[in-house]
Amino acid sequence: MYESDETSDDGKRKRGEREEGEEEGFIRSKKTARTPTKVKSNKQKMEEKDELKEMIKELLRENKKKAKETEEIKNMLGEMAQEIKEFRKENKEYKEQMEELRRENKVVMEEMNTMKQKMEKMESCLEKCQKEEKKNNLLIKGLEMNIKGGEELREGVQNFVKSELGIEVEVVNTRKINDKTCVIEMKTFEEKLKILQNKKN
Repeated sequence: MYESDETSDDGKRKRGEREEGEEEGFIRSKKTARTPTKVKSNKQKMEEKDELKEMIKELLRENKKKAKETEEIKNMLGEMAQEIKEFRKENKEYKEQMEELRRENKVVMEEMNTMKQKMEKMESCLEKCQKEEKKNNLLIKGLEMNIKGGEELREGVQNFVKSELGIEVEVVNTRKINDKTCVIEMKTFEEKLKILQNKKN
C-alpha cells in the first residue's frame, strides 16, 4: 500500500537524483549555451581600414574644395568692397564737381542779372536820349530842296525860317528824306516852339 520514499507520487525523479549510469562529474547542464562571438579576420579589418581611409580622403577633398570656394567668395567680396570704395570716391568727387558747378552757375546767373539790369538801364537811357533829341526836331514838308544836304541844306532851311516866319533860329542839323521833306534839329526846344507858334499864326 505504501510507495517507496525514493520516488514521488507521479513517478518523477526527485531534484538532485541521478539516473542510472550517470557519473557525478559528467552531469550535462540543461542551460542553452550562448553563440560564441565572431572573430573578424585580418582581411575584413584591412577592408574596413581602407574604407575609413577613403572616407577621410573624401572628407579632406570636400573640405579643400569648400576652402577654395570660401577663398573665391572672400576674393569676390574683397573686389566688391574695393569697387564700392572706388564708387563712393567717384561719387564724392562727382558731388564736389556738381557743387562747384552750382556755385559757378550761381555766379554766372548773378552776373547775367547784373548785365540785364545794366542793359535795361542803358536802353532806358538811350530811349530817353532819343526822346530828348527828337523833342528838338521838326519835320518840314513842301519845301523845294534842290540841294543834297549838309551845311548848304542847314543854311537854306535856317534862311527859309527867317524869311517866311520872320524869326531867327539856330538850326543844328538837317537830314533830307526826299526832295520836299527834311528833318531839322533845333538848338533848343524853345526855338522849336517859336517855329510852331509862328506857323499857326
